[in-house]
Amino acid sequence: MKKTFTLTALLAVACGAMAQTGGGVAEAESFVAGGIRYSVTSADGRTVEVVQSEGDPYAGDIVVPQTVAHGGADYTVTAIGYRAFASSTVTSVELPATIGNICGSAFQDCYHLTKMELPDGIVEIGDYAFEGCSNLEIDRLPASLTALGYEAFHGCYSLADSLTLPDGLKEVPGYAFSYCGMESLDTGDGVTAIGINAFNGCYSMASVTFGDRLESIDAWAFQDCSGLEKIELPASCTYLGPQAFYGCTGLKEVRVAATTPPEADLSTFGVNSLTTPTPVYSQATLYVPRGSREAFAAHDCWGLFENIVEADFASSISHADAVPAASLAGLTLTIAAHGDYGVFAADGRAIARGKAQGKATVQLPRSGVYVVRAGGHTVKVAAGR
Repeated sequence: MKKTFTLTALLAVACGAMAQTGGGVAEAESFVAGGIRYSVTSADGRTVEVVQSEGDPYAGDIVVPQTVAHGGADYTVTAIGYRAFASSTVTSVELPATIGNICGSAFQDCYHLTKMELPDGIVEIGDYAFEGCSNLEIDRLPASLTALGYEAFHGCYSLADSLTLPDGLKEVPGYAFSYCGMESLDTGDGVTAIGINAFNGCYSMASVTFGDRLESIDAWAFQDCSGLEKIELPASCTYLGPQAFYGCTGLKEVRVAATTPPEADLSTFGVNSLTTPTPVYSQATLYVPRGSREAFAAHDCWGLFENIVEADFASSISHADAVPAASLAGLTLTIAAHGDYGVFAADGRAIARGKAQGKATVQLPRSGVYVVRAGGHTVKVAAGR
């Protein structure tokens, strides 16, 4: 069955060139304040978005304020408009907490942009918003993010060493993070679909953790992620597109929690046999739930794996699927688990990552709510002094 990935529309009112007034839609009014040009998005609501400069392009370090004064009134800055900083020579941009939308191509091809923080409150990042920002570093995506555009971070080679997607994000659209340089990826607990080429060419990616709600991984999504050695697909995953993991020549272990083989193409785990003498199907071990080996062996794709091993996924081979037990003594967190673990702040920032051999200890930076992930399971802990 062919799957079609639906891109999320990011045509927010705040990203338009028109303003809503009491009498209907009118041409947007624009003005300059503090060297930044703004366009009124709501005269009644007193909101504006940052738009392209009419004179010389923006350059250097930019600080966008929360409010600006115009015509005797204060306006709240709620969006970075379409191509507002595109192809400019800005080196840093400080965004206010009032920003809810970063519109299409807003920072596209800003090669000089090196680092910026995306404040919580941002719910939409549009198509091509940061495409081609090859030197950009972003520590984390905002926990408030619910919609991401096509090619939003394509070619952001320096984006992050470790990327965790916020739980409110349901779909990763096509090419969203292709050719990015992250070493580890956690798709979070909300993502159900990963689009075509979403992480294609992320050669440095050594580990990926999929959430328990993931249903589909579309064509070429992880193509040529040659650093991956292991993938674990949750029981909810029912579809892998053609060449979804094509060229992942480092794969040594593929674990599938579903008892029914997910739909997959003959090329899903393929490689170019002219340049890679040992195909993934012969070098990687496929682990499947007990009692399902026969079904996987009879499948056109999964049956290509030469080594198929049944495992008890409730307490698997390395106990990686055991629900982690977490206990607190002040700000000292003790995790009882086997295998890879991660500790995250409530806003999604990674606090600690590692591999537990029965127990791991993490010193938390401050009181608050933290998320502990291990073996595909998640628990929350509240630390207090």
